[in-house]
Parts: sequence; C-alpha cells; structure tokens
Amino acid sequence: MRRDSQSSNELIGSKPSQVALIANEQNSQNNLSINLNQNSKNYNLDRFRTKSSVLDKAKKKLTSKSKLFCKNIRKKSFYKNQIYTHLPIFKWLPRYKFKNFMFTDIMCGLTIGIMNIPQGLAYALLASLNPITGLYVSFFPVLVYAIFGSSRHLVISAVAIVSLLTGETVNRVVHEYGSTILPANVTDPEQYKKLEEKLKLDVATDLSLLVGAFQILFGLFGLGGLTSFFSDTFISGYTCGSAVHVVVSQTKDLFGLKNLTRFEGNFKIPKSIYQLATRIPSSNLVTTVGSLGCIIFLTIFKEALNPAIKKYLRVEFPSELLLLIAMTSISYGFDLNQNYNVTILQKIPTGFPTPSLNPNLSLIHFIIKDAFLIAVIAISVSMSLAALFSRRNSYKIDPHQELYAFGLTNLVGSVFSCFPTAASLSRSSLLESMGGHSQLASVCSSLIILVVIIWLAPLFKTLPTLCLASIIIVALKNMIFQVKDFFKLIKINRYEAVKFISYLKAIFLSLIIPEDYVVDDFLGHSCTGC
Repeated sequence: MRRDSQSSNELIGSKPSQVALIANEQNSQNNLSINLNQNSKNYNLDRFRTKSSVLDKAKKKLTSKSKLFCKNIRKKSFYKNQIYTHLPIFKWLPRYKFKNFMFTDIMCGLTIGIMNIPQGLAYALLASLNPITGLYVSFFPVLVYAIFGSSRHLVISAVAIVSLLTGETVNRVVHEYGSTILPANVTDPEQYKKLEEKLKLDVATDLSLLVGAFQILFGLFGLGGLTSFFSDTFISGYTCGSAVHVVVSQTKDLFGLKNLTRFEGNFKIPKSIYQLATRIPSSNLVTTVGSLGCIIFLTIFKEALNPAIKKYLRVEFPSELLLLIAMTSISYGFDLNQNYNVTILQKIPTGFPTPSLNPNLSLIHFIIKDAFLIAVIAISVSMSLAALFSRRNSYKIDPHQELYAFGLTNLVGSVFSCFPTAASLSRSSLLESMGGHSQLASVCSSLIILVVIIWLAPLFKTLPTLCLASIIIVALKNMIFQVKDFFKLIKINRYEAVKFISYLKAIFLSLIIPEDYVVDDFLGHSCTGC
C-alpha cells in the first residue's frame, strides 16, 4: 500500500512535461492510424473498419427485415404496404388523373417511341447483334420498369455506353473462344455465320441475365452505395476509351470497306487505324459521301435546329427517324446495293422472339467480370438520373426498389433476346421537358415499338448500314469529347489526371482493364476522406 501510494504521489508530483508526454502517448494509441503507402494519405483505423463493414450492415439489415416479416405476417396492412413498395404501379395508377395528364403522356410516349426506333436499331448494331434486338430492348424492359420502377420520368432502353460495352464483350468472347465453342465440322460459310450469330445472342442474353442478377443482389443487400466507390475519373476514362473503340469499329461502314482483318489483344486500336488508313483509297465513294451527308444532317439538327424547335413546340424533332426513312427510300429507289455496292441490312425478322428459359451457363465464367462492371455503370447512370428528376419535380423515389426494377428489366429481357439496358439521358430528359407525368408515357412508346416489331420492321431491309453507323458516331460525340476532362483535372488534381490517362491508355491498347487498376480505384476512392 505504501509503495502504491508512493508511486502515485511520485506520478502526481512529476513534472508537467512528463504528464503531457504520457497523455500524448495515450491519445496516439487511441487514434491509431495506418499508412497504406508512403505517398498516400493516412487512413484512420476506426473509420476504415467502418467503411469495410458494408457486408455486416447488409447482414444485419437482412436479419431485421426477416424479423419484421415474421412479426407482421398476419397483418393485412403489411401485405398492402409490400405491394405498394414493390409494385409502385398499383400506388400511382389509381391516383392517376386521366383527364389532366393522359393526353400529355400519350404525346410524350409517341415522341419517345419514334426516337426509340432508329436508336434501337443503331445500338443493336453497336452491340454486334441483329438490329431487331434493339427493338426488343425498347419494348420488354420498358414494360417491366413501368410496373416495378418508382421514378416517373426514367426511360429504360438501349443506351450508348451499355451497348458498346456489350458489343466489346460479345466480340471478345466470340473471337477468343468461338473456335472452341462452335462445332469444327461445319464447312458451309452461311451455316457457320448463323451459328456465330446465335453465339453472339447467347453471350448478350447471358450478360443481361448476370447484370440483372448483380443489380438485384445490390438491392437485396443494400449495396447500391458501392457504385459511388468507382470514381468519376475511372468511368470517364473507361467510357472515353471505349468510345474510341466503337468509332474505329464503325469506320469501315462509313467508308464501305470490306474484308478487313480483325485484330485482338494489345495495340489492336493502332493496328486497326493503320489498316483503315492504308485501305481508305479503296473506299466506296457513294458510301463515303452518304456517311458524310448523314453526319452533317444529324449534327445540324441536334446542335442548331432542335434547340430552336424545343423553344416553341417543347418537342424534339425526330431527325434520326427522318434520316432512316429518307435513306431507306433512296436505297430502295436507286437500288444502292446492286448498282453501287452499298451494304444494307437485307433481312430483319418480324414478330416476337421465342422466350428462352435455358441460358447457356457454359458462357458465364467468360463474362462475369464484364457483367459486374456493366451492372455498376448502368446503376450509376440510372440512379443519378432518377435522383435528379425526383429533386426537380418534388417527388420521392425508393433507391432499393429502383435496384430491383433495374435488375428485373435485365432478367426479363434476357428471356426475350435482349441485351443489357439502362436509363437513357436524352429520352428521359425529353419526357420531363415535354411535361410527362408518369410511366404511362413509356407504355405508349412501347406500343409504337410493338407496331414496328410486328408489321413495319421488314420495310427497313434496304436501309444502308452507313446510316446506323452515322447515328452511332453522332451519339458518341460527347463521350469522345470527355478527353477534355484531362485538361480540367490537371489543373485541379494531377493524381486524378494521371489516373485518367492510365485508364484511357489501358483501354486504347486493349479494352480489358487490368484487375489491379480497378481494385486500386475502388479502394482508393472508397477511402477518400477517411
């Protein structure tokens, strides 16, 4: 006891500097931090653990939901709330003011349906599939989202970024594994081409199935916030580099070049550009002039005429549909395919596809990484648009229900020969600007697509592919110009600018991004501000 009291007295009677030193040591132990890299920021250990406990929180949330379900399973109000939550159409449709809103929604639906026709055909070509699949994507997923979606203004359809990522995945699988998947004893070129087209469709539908499954899992475990861990620099660099791939792949249709060698692996873009440059003198003059005319026509309408038309009519002029009709008529009247060797679509099937509930599971391990990336990018784009429109128009959305809705659109779409979908910025903005009030506008747009699928699709068989390639090039203009972000980033954050160039370089050399690039971006961005 004397020793204890003596030691305590010695401690109390010690110099103030020693007491302060002991307190500082205790504070440093309580505020323990880790340094992941000598050149990186210090990350607080407690907050780092909090960030890394996403799965634990999801598990607790799932457990609480299970307990709540067991507690309220006998209450009728519980089932009523569940129906309103997971089937929003039963909540807004009985309250819908038909006299006030129906005419506006029908006009919005007709306009969007007309826009979906050329863009659906073009984006299906961008996904390396038969153009009719683009019309399927503009019909089935739209109806599914109208039932399960909580946003009033989102238009689900084929979009440029998801289509080009789908096309790159489809082409990669076919060219890397097609020789082992397809039968080797087929000698007829036409039959082999049909088998290859079937394989492409299988890859695209399996990709849609996986994307939908990932999105539903995100909603089930409350992991929608993971999409924010991919930095804007990563998405901007990735989409910009991917757009360069698409432009290079579509150049052959713009100049009418045929029998080109397809390069794979590293440096395939420089090799493809060199091949195109050497083959330009042998390009088809009629095709080249037609492509130039289409691009100029679309650019003038989108940049100059449409903004002026919107001021007076609040409606975007369907320049793409007008171009499709004009080029199809010119091709048919002058027989461009026979007389000038201009490539046309030739054959477009009619009617609905046969539902398929037997996915090709042997392809899953080839595309699972691509599916995860597409799911994240699609959610990032769609959720940001849904949040934007809800704030502008003063209504609430359910983020978890949105994830379920996105997942179901892709799952159901995979049954009906659809490739992955997302929310379209241009068509969603048009629906809002025209005064649309509900998803009834999307249902009306799907009716326009229904008419085209059943009766009018064969009319586009003489449509030159140069027209669709021109639509794709003009649609990707903003993605290509994202390269300007580098000059903004270098003034704000040089580290982010270097990352942007790294992603752009990786995709320019090969679209398959190394895993350490993605992991570094994911972890680095998720720990920002820790």
